[in-house]
Amino acid sequence: MSNKAEQFNKVVSKIDRLEAYVEQIVSMLNTGGSGGRGRKRRTRSHDGDEFSKRLNKGEAASCSSTTGEKEEGCSVEWSASEMSGSASRDGLHDESLVALDESDQPVRWNRGFVNGIGLMSSYSVVFPRGLEWVHERSANSEADIERISQWQAHISSRNQVVTAKPSVEQNLSSSTVMGYMLEIYKRFTPSEVLPVHIRDVDVDALYKKLSDDAASMKSSELMIVNIISALVCLFLRLGTISMETVSDLLMELPPHLIQKYEEEFVGTSLSLAYRVALASEGMISIKAIVHLIIYTGLSGAIYASYSLISVAVRLSQDLGLHSESTYTTLSEADLEERRGVWWMCRAIDLRFSVILGKPPVVATFDTTTKLPEKDKTFELLERVSIKSAGHSKEYDPEFAEDLYDTILKSKGFLSIAGHYHVKLCTLTSRVYAGLYDCSTECNPKRQYRRIKSIQRDLEEHQLSLPKCWRDGRLFQSSNMTGSTTEAQGVLVMENTILHLLDTLLVQRCRFKVEKYLKATSKLSHEPEYKGVQSSRRILEFTIALAQNYLNVVIRVNAWAFFVVCIDIFCFSLALQKDEFQFEGDMNLLLNFLNRVHTSLTTPTPFTAHETNTFPMEMTTGDNFTNLLNNFLFLFARLVSIMKNTLEARTSKKLQLNYEFILQKYKEPPIQLPNSNFVNAFDFLNPGFEDCEALFEYF
Repeated sequence: MSNKAEQFNKVVSKIDRLEAYVEQIVSMLNTGGSGGRGRKRRTRSHDGDEFSKRLNKGEAASCSSTTGEKEEGCSVEWSASEMSGSASRDGLHDESLVALDESDQPVRWNRGFVNGIGLMSSYSVVFPRGLEWVHERSANSEADIERISQWQAHISSRNQVVTAKPSVEQNLSSSTVMGYMLEIYKRFTPSEVLPVHIRDVDVDALYKKLSDDAASMKSSELMIVNIISALVCLFLRLGTISMETVSDLLMELPPHLIQKYEEEFVGTSLSLAYRVALASEGMISIKAIVHLIIYTGLSGAIYASYSLISVAVRLSQDLGLHSESTYTTLSEADLEERRGVWWMCRAIDLRFSVILGKPPVVATFDTTTKLPEKDKTFELLERVSIKSAGHSKEYDPEFAEDLYDTILKSKGFLSIAGHYHVKLCTLTSRVYAGLYDCSTECNPKRQYRRIKSIQRDLEEHQLSLPKCWRDGRLFQSSNMTGSTTEAQGVLVMENTILHLLDTLLVQRCRFKVEKYLKATSKLSHEPEYKGVQSSRRILEFTIALAQNYLNVVIRVNAWAFFVVCIDIFCFSLALQKDEFQFEGDMNLLLNFLNRVHTSLTTPTPFTAHETNTFPMEMTTGDNFTNLLNNFLFLFARLVSIMKNTLEARTSKKLQLNYEFILQKYKEPPIQLPNSNFVNAFDFLNPGFEDCEALFEYF
């Protein structure tokens, strides 16, 4: 027994010594001791060079996977100029900051400081804990909260129905309809039909092969022609392709069946995607997956896009597209093709990671591939646009417009759009990695510097756009100018919305940091939440759009409108003290909901063509129609909660514009979207966000 007692005492003694050692290390890290200086961390910079940096005072500033920012605690260097941050030239000169210096103890932001990005954070407000938060800050709204609770429970409990390969009963075969769709595609340049295009895909050759010897086609090739056919069906239904220009091809095809054919094409593509993912056929397989991501993104199925990009990335890594060392023996054409495909995957990855608030698939230190050679023409366009839009007006605005028209004719719209899209995706990734990554650890001054740096770069990016692109002013009427088509307009509008959302997220993070500084007596003024201003601008911009654009923008960016409407709602309940602005925000929301309601009742060019051609056939509602009905119900209830709360605060009855929306969408819709694949309004994945922490800054 004595031996066992001695052994037990030895074990206990070792555990005590181990605990003391761990506590000593933690203490050294927290107090800026030498515990963090014992070793160097070696890693690779973006262009393949190795670097090492000693951590100062235990400040483990996050070298986040997607940030291009270069700071004291994070020494990642980027090979491409547009991927590098501008924090090094950013000074922090704010007299309201009191005694805030680099010697402050590093702060590990809790969940309340690093969440609040992506759809999951907005979805939290309609879950039980979020509704408790709403109940505490509202008045006389128990009935509306109960309706939302029952609606959310019904959606969350429904069975998932994934898009199956449907069977369409029709006189025309799928191959015949596919021929019609590809013929429509060939009548235009790719940029006139689709806002995104994968180069080096010969659609004519694929269609000829499909007609002559379909059995010999690769799975990836079949997948591409099916997706292109589905995309053309989608844009026909949305009205971005003029029915007059293709009416001769649709005389034998009832338009109400186009949705059914679209679903069949997508179902076939999904079946082929599994085969392509497991047995890659080379570069064509990556392009096939990216085509499918383009479709899911444009149809609003952002969850599917986020999952599919991981497949495209893995296939790319298998071919070595992520490593610059694999490019040394390639021809110039192959080199640019591989780089272009890889960076398209990277841009898509970064974009959807920010939309959903989830980590990107590719970490910065996992790739050394440089961006495709940057065209100096686009740099010139940026500089001239900035200097013609700023206060100095070094260049005449007309000169900048003439330069844009010249470059548009020589380079094409998609080349210009691709340049600005990659640049904005890079800025978006910095918003996520520098401000919202849950591993972010820094002192408040460093976080504040990042915020100001990204804000300045976002403002500069907006000024660098051609004048007709800024704020989407060109697309606020149905009159088209120049060579711009409606499909191209969709891409420009999406750029505008993403830019405003980036600004919203940066302003949200700034408010959180300032709240922390105020609580620790390091900020003299009361923080003001300015993110709601960006939310209002997005709604005002959308309300001003012509109806033909509105139908497309709402479908493609349903997630964005959910985020901004929830932002205005939460701000109004928690922080809004101005009753006139409170009422103004309710009218703004109702005005937007009225435009959404109008989009459900106004015939598109497609439905008008159907009525004239097939007067006995009626178009059946699709999943997106059901989605909009659910969207309208939810936000009609949230506006009703705002109205009841303000009436209780002011003790007076309010008369709002478009108040009929509150009565029309009083009860939950009977029919719910039944396809998760094309459903951008999916509540089945709430993520890991804690609602209590989420709205802590409100």
